[in-house]
Amino acid sequence: MTEQEMKVSKKELFKSWGYDDPSKLPYGEHMMIAPEPEIRQNPYSGVKVELNPVELAVFDRLMDAYHTHIDIGNRGDYKEARILYSEYNMGKNWFIENNIRAYMDLID
Repeated sequence: MTEQEMKVSKKELFKSWGYDDPSKLPYGEHMMIAPEPEIRQNPYSGVKVELNPVELAVFDRLMDAYHTHIDIGNRGDYKEARILYSEYNMGKNWFIENNIRAYMDLID
């Protein structure tokens, strides 16, 4: 769904979920953001957690960085893998500070 289809700007959507300055989020205001909360599931424990759209955007980005860093590292590009792992840690640390329960259930 595009920003026009949502009839609300990304900044308004971030603000409606309590994030007045999305530039302070770990991946900034350019993250893809859904209009509604969604559920994510830990693939190992099966635990499901509902995340608000901002948490969801951060979670999806950090998990993508994590999986991509493994793929790239397996191909021998350790420099790029380290950069992606740092990106993963930014999101992980944000969850530790902003939603420890989701961190414990989904990431840890």
